[in-house]
Amino acid sequence: MVKSSIQGFMPPWFSPIALIFLSLAGCSETKISRCNTLISVANRVTQDIQSLPGQTLQPKERFAKAAEILDRASKDVNALKIQDATVQKLQTQLVELYARDRDHNQALATSNNAKAIREALQDIQQNDLQQKNIVKAANAYCQTAENP
Repeated sequence: MVKSSIQGFMPPWFSPIALIFLSLAGCSETKISRCNTLISVANRVTQDIQSLPGQTLQPKERFAKAAEILDRASKDVNALKIQDATVQKLQTQLVELYARDRDHNQALATSNNAKAIREALQDIQQNDLQQKNIVKAANAYCQTAENP
């Protein structure tokens, strides 16, 4: 029963992050570039996770591949050289989120314990709320006018 509940699971937070790009029209050029530096990596992660073949991979393989993507993403986002303090804060939050989701996906890929699987799935779903808050904060910041 647990296997069937995780078989088609795709963390719901992977798709909303791409929406950040849609709302950058009101940003000044320098703010756009600061935001885009972070967001471009986040969008690549979203695309990589969404492109995992759901039909050809077993669930545990899919979670293991997602964990690899999230591990690379955490390192890539952490390596960004961002000078803007607000974007740096978002960067840190995203690094931490990716690291937690990496750990949860690794647990899903390796665990046969139903309780551990349920907990990892719940944790990923809780991270969805945090991801939405990061997206909301990025949108709010990137839509505000640049201070002269």
